[in-house]
Amino acid sequence: MDQFIPTVSFQDIERVVQCDYPENIHREIFELIRVSDIQEKNRTVLACLKLATGDIKKLKNEIKFSIGDWRDTLLPAEYPFYSKIMFRTEKFTEKEISEIILKDKNQYLSWLNQA
Repeated sequence: MDQFIPTVSFQDIERVVQCDYPENIHREIFELIRVSDIQEKNRTVLACLKLATGDIKKLKNEIKFSIGDWRDTLLPAEYPFYSKIMFRTEKFTEKEISEIILKDKNQYLSWLNQA
């Protein structure tokens, strides 16, 4: 089973920001996003938002960190369970790995759709 790769939009980012952060800092957040040179921008910014859990200071740090290597941001946000076994996959059956991949997908979509 292949890893789930979310397809996201700027509207998803807006929805999460509006759900997780007070209105008085929305402009600051959107400006931070606008000026950040991040690869896979929508996907990576959503990963930053997920990892920051509504904390503006954490969000700023996550965005700054993701500019270096955006994949290091995606891994814990989108694949938290797989990331714990990724260097030991030989110890798991294909079925177990598929279940972990599905668990990651379900937790991500649950988080994204709650906003």
